[in-house]
Amino acid sequence: MTNEKKDHWLVKRLINLELKYYHQILPPELLIVLKLDPMIALQRKQEEGVLERSKEFWECDWEDTTAHVVDASQSKEEVLSQVMRLVWSKL
Repeated sequence: MTNEKKDHWLVKRLINLELKYYHQILPPELLIVLKLDPMIALQRKQEEGVLERSKEFWECDWEDTTAHVVDASQSKEEVLSQVMRLVWSKL
């Protein structure tokens, strides 16, 4: 977008409105990250973009966040059990 378009009154108004809405969004009460090795993710779901998205999550450092990291390489039942336990603990 050129500077001329950014200076338009309507564009400024929309930008400010969008920022206002973002500031009203509260953080999640519970954040659960299903962490899975990108290669396993690709084996499970061969879809465009899966490897890239999986790598992003895999490489994130969740240590200093409120996220609960669940090892998604476990069986479906084990993962579901952990997630349900986390959800129920917040109710």
